[in-house]
Amino acid sequence: MTAVALRTAINRREIPAVSNHHVPVDVMQIIDGRVEEALPWAAEMEEAGFGRLWVGDSPGLGWADPYLAMASLSGVTTRVGLGTGVTNPVTRHWSAVAGAMATVQELSGGRAVFGIGLGYSAVKAVGLRPAKVDELRQFVDNFRTATAKVGCEVPVVVAASGPRALSLAGEIGDGVLLSVGTHPALIRQALEQVEVGARAAGRSLADLEVLALSGLAISDDWEVARVEGAPAAARRALDILHNDKALPSELADLVEDARSVAEVYDVNLHTNPGDTEQNKRVSDRLVRAYTLVGDADACLVRAEEMRAAGVDTIVLYPVGRHRREMVRSFGESVLPRLDGAPAGT
Repeated sequence: MTAVALRTAINRREIPAVSNHHVPVDVMQIIDGRVEEALPWAAEMEEAGFGRLWVGDSPGLGWADPYLAMASLSGVTTRVGLGTGVTNPVTRHWSAVAGAMATVQELSGGRAVFGIGLGYSAVKAVGLRPAKVDELRQFVDNFRTATAKVGCEVPVVVAASGPRALSLAGEIGDGVLLSVGTHPALIRQALEQVEVGARAAGRSLADLEVLALSGLAISDDWEVARVEGAPAAARRALDILHNDKALPSELADLVEDARSVAEVYDVNLHTNPGDTEQNKRVSDRLVRAYTLVGDADACLVRAEEMRAAGVDTIVLYPVGRHRREMVRSFGESVLPRLDGAPAGT
């Protein structure tokens, strides 16, 4: 396909959301150590049957550069997709990002996926402000134009939690990464806003892949699970400060729990699993609403509820002290039992 034809197809939304993806669970990797230490884990996750690996982009928190990391991961994997989880228009320039993603697409044999959002930890950790919705829209347009010029197709997944960003994702994304929690009521409420944007663009939810970022805390020991899931739940509780309608009516009784966490939240402890004040304030109810938590059966039930609410792909987000063990446990005890999982997992 020529660059002109590709761009025309993108404008007409003829490019599929993310081609050849059928595995219902991805994994978000936080590489806050040496990249070489993440390589065997990536190979293990591919072997376990997960669909994609998303690499976090928050250098201000000491995380590895996702583009260089994905290039390395492409060399030790052959099937899984590789995506940014997620980049932002503030600390990254669209021209550099387009070149980097085109390179990852080449090195991986077409497995790259571009995750982009307004920016949170990567931005705030260095004293900057998240992008505005219109800036994100322009960034995505520039990115697509730049990649089309070199004949490269990279699906764009827009991460969102607030109403305006969710609507934009429905309007321009090949996919949307919901960052709202795991309770079905949260999922349904977010998708209502995504659908608003999709309809404005002459599309429907069926034209997008719906992904949901899901803090993972799987354990037979409830206290272990609660501690593992606390950082992810604390981050989502912060949304209450910015959007008083972030909680649907079914979860209105969680407002005070969420505000208690939000008032002490520190972005520099974004994924810190330690005994921080924000983690200590996370209630059992918040963990259950915002994460995949509990034993294997409980995680399976919630995962099925999420998919019934409209989620195509669950993106596991382990942030506790035992990230690899949690993902491994999910891969062994939950993934094979999910409808749509690949044979042999």
